Amino acid sequence: MYLREYAQSIGLEPEPLLADLDALHPEAVEEPLLEPLPDHRGRRRVLAIVLTVLSVAALALIVLNRPESPAGVQSTFLPTGPPSRPGRARASRRRPPPRHASGAASAWRSR
Repeated sequence: MYLREYAQSIGLEPEPLLADLDALHPEAVEEPLLEPLPDHRGRRRVLAIVLTVLSVAALALIVLNRPESPAGVQSTFLPTGPPSRPGRARASRRRPPPRHASGAASAWRSR
């Protein structure tokens, strides 16, 4: 097919060229029979499910078999909050009383 279109595109008669080609190469080349490849998607899906179940089981065993901490020792897996600095007490932040002398100010001072 390609040779016929090429001959026509350059302005030659394709039939004599095809006859010469058939005379030079009389045996026909058979294309090999192509067979579909086996489908492995089913095996892969089963393998993925098995690996997922095994991973979840392994994580559960790790969490359940974690050694208990002795009394008074914090676990390293729990957040402890911001570190405290010994010796430094935080000053309470109370609002100063209002500057004008009224009943509300004296009530504030009495607290």
